[in-house]
Amino acid sequence: MATRRPWAELFNRSSFFRPYGCGKAIFRIKYNLNYFGVNYAMAFLFILFLSLLWHPVSMIVFIIIFVTRFFLYFSLQGPVVLFSITFDDRVALLVNFFNHLLA
Repeated sequence: MATRRPWAELFNRSSFFRPYGCGKAIFRIKYNLNYFGVNYAMAFLFILFLSLLWHPVSMIVFIIIFVTRFFLYFSLQGPVVLFSITFDDRVALLVNFFNHLLA
């Protein structure tokens, strides 16, 4: 599992210099995405959160879509039982499909 790196290490001014070639630049991009991936994800989610604050309906839709995707992708271990009705995997696949279209 990836770990969060210190923010001071991410913004270290001595690390900002121009790469010597295209290959070196691609290597540095891949290395930084791997090394600071959690930091980049946290910054992206923070910006997303701030942008959704001004649109509360979008925030609600985003949370509903996230929860349904999380539930149907990661925690589904058998048929879903909701209000004494059993839904098989085909229904979960259809819900995921329409959830993807909604997103």
